[in-house]
Amino acid sequence: MKKKIIIIISVSISIVVVSLAIFLVYYFVIRKDKLICEPGYYLPEDDESQCLKCSLDKCKICSGTKAKNT
Repeated sequence: MKKKIIIIISVSISIVVVSLAIFLVYYFVIRKDKLICEPGYYLPEDDESQCLKCSLDKCKICSGTKAKNT
């Protein structure tokens, strides 16, 4: 009976450790944070390090298209 409990605890700890490792790899390696631009600004596709102002007046939502007018 003791062996079954020890095995169950060991498996549970292993699952937690593997889950934590997967989360950490996702959080620090796979996931890439993108900037969220304010209304009137867009995130260009070629340089996602800064938001640029839209060229249209009263632009509420812009995308990173080459035209820079959407």
